[in-house]
Amino acid sequence: MTYESNSPTTALNAIDRALTIEPANTQFLVRRAQCLLALNERRHALDAADAVERCNPTDPAIWDAIGGVRSYANDQRGALAAYDRAVELAPQQPHTFLESFRRDYNARFGRTPASDHDAHRKLIKAERVRIDDIFSWQEFRAVTRSLTLQYDKVVYLIKPGPENESMRARCIESRA
Repeated sequence: MTYESNSPTTALNAIDRALTIEPANTQFLVRRAQCLLALNERRHALDAADAVERCNPTDPAIWDAIGGVRSYANDQRGALAAYDRAVELAPQQPHTFLESFRRDYNARFGRTPASDHDAHRKLIKAERVRIDDIFSWQEFRAVTRSLTLQYDKVVYLIKPGPENESMRARCIESRA
């Protein structure tokens, strides 16, 4: 069926007529859901998307379209499930569906930054740096001569011994 209209209502009427002839046509059902979204009838659009899913189509493009309908209807969980199903059906081209979801999501929810300042922390180039070290809160604490240190108004005693003697009267780095 080829039918173009600038009016979602006219298109919806044509799609409904086509669905009386071929009620299980997933292409028509998806287009119906898209027309309902254009008419701001989100609940009915989600019902139409449910009808498409009940047909269990094997075309990944249909699942991609269902994901778009669910995303526009603010059903992000359902959209991700539909996009996942599209990727399952076409594992050789998963980025196609991810890109359409990302474009759709960013177009609706993306915001330009208030400042162009790059606030990212530079990575340390030392070979022994671990990701835990980068994403941890690091503070320096003073160890007294009697091997005690204070944290959060509590005094901790470090067990005396030859391995801890080097820490006397020094600052050590603590990580949380």
